[in-house]
Amino acid sequence: MTWLKIGGHWPSVCVMDGRQTLVAAVTAILLGTAQSAVAQPEAFVLSGVVPGCTIDCGGTILRVAPDTPAVLSSVVDPAGAAATSPYVTPDGGLLVWFTPGSGSRPPRLVVRDLVNGRTSTLDVPGATGIVGNPSRPEVYVFDARGVSAYGLSGVRRFTAPVCTSTSPISVSGDGRRLLYFCYGDFAVLQPNRALLVDTTTGQLVATLPDWLTAALNHDGSAAYVVQFVNQAQRLQKIELPGGAVLADVAVPAALSMFGNLPIWDVHADHRRNRVLLVSQFLRTFDGDSLTLLASGGLGLSGQVARAAQSALDDANQRLYVTGEAITAGFKSWSFEVFDANTLVPVVAVAAAGPGEFVPVPKPLAPTGLTAAVSGGSVTVAWAGAAAPPTTTRFVLEVGSAPGLRDIFTGLDLGLQTSFTANGVPPGRYYVRVRAGNYAGLGAPSSDVVVLVQ
Repeated sequence: MTWLKIGGHWPSVCVMDGRQTLVAAVTAILLGTAQSAVAQPEAFVLSGVVPGCTIDCGGTILRVAPDTPAVLSSVVDPAGAAATSPYVTPDGGLLVWFTPGSGSRPPRLVVRDLVNGRTSTLDVPGATGIVGNPSRPEVYVFDARGVSAYGLSGVRRFTAPVCTSTSPISVSGDGRRLLYFCYGDFAVLQPNRALLVDTTTGQLVATLPDWLTAALNHDGSAAYVVQFVNQAQRLQKIELPGGAVLADVAVPAALSMFGNLPIWDVHADHRRNRVLLVSQFLRTFDGDSLTLLASGGLGLSGQVARAAQSALDDANQRLYVTGEAITAGFKSWSFEVFDANTLVPVVAVAAAGPGEFVPVPKPLAPTGLTAAVSGGSVTVAWAGAAAPPTTTRFVLEVGSAPGLRDIFTGLDLGLQTSFTANGVPPGRYYVRVRAGNYAGLGAPSSDVVVLVQ
């Protein structure tokens, strides 16, 4: 291919690529084709609040810009009543959430295609909740007795002890292990416990104590657990499946007029080996030693302020929090975004009611970009960032100065990790590459300078 400069810009080529999508229609897994990759904001908020409506009127999906104090837009979706547990697939193409049953309506999985805006639903009778796999498009549906996996290969039932009810706790960063809570039956002296299962085989890996607030590390070999030990709240790193305590640190409980406010969420930052605790206060600890690294707090003011829901985008280092405050008996809400490194707030947006954040996963910047020149022939090569998030394409940019793309706005190269251009005119060029998926383009790689004599 020849790099021909037309009207001050290099021509761009659009590569149409297909994608497999998890679409809830009965139990079928359908194939969809994206006509183009549409850039999305960095987060969505699902909320059960619909202005002017009080009974069974759906939910609201808000598009949120995390670096500016604004909600970009909102859509009321009739299928989204009491929407909970939002999940975006690693390619950024599908938003999945759970709708509990109401009256004659059974619980549902709801899948919204973020490229074409279509929404599909799947009835899941008896379901109590869901959680998504961060490394592959697969959703785990919990019911009174166990767990089923819904994904591209169909529906699989996990093999595990029978429970009276179940609820999700955590999925490892590589998606291979799932930790969930199993409610026991005290009539037959069966206690509550946590169960660790292999998500590929569906087999039980370990039966663990009755943890409720915990997060698995990247490969599921350890869990970060918040629990009371001798009436003191502690964060512990526990080896799995053996149960050895690898690290242990005291965590002061936040106090309020209603007593202690417990830790609401635990997040494992898989890219930087850290663990984040979310309650009235925010704290970050080293993932090995549990040494305190940073602390912060919510921006809400009131007699009681706490985090109602939270989500971590470890790829882009953002912590999203839905905050709740009570002042003079009245509740107020906000959507807050923090830098996950410093826990310094980036933005706080007043909200009409509660909602759950879900980050949209754009790929990390490619690495190792190199260039080789032979006469008028230029070959560039690079390495893609490790998933997740999933990369579905690479885009090449060329500029006359570092960071610019005034010569070549972008060439969609699909998933190839090298490109050769022939007949390149003499000059100095600054070349970079971005990884993209259905959520849009991620950050650019470092520039490589190409000098054609």
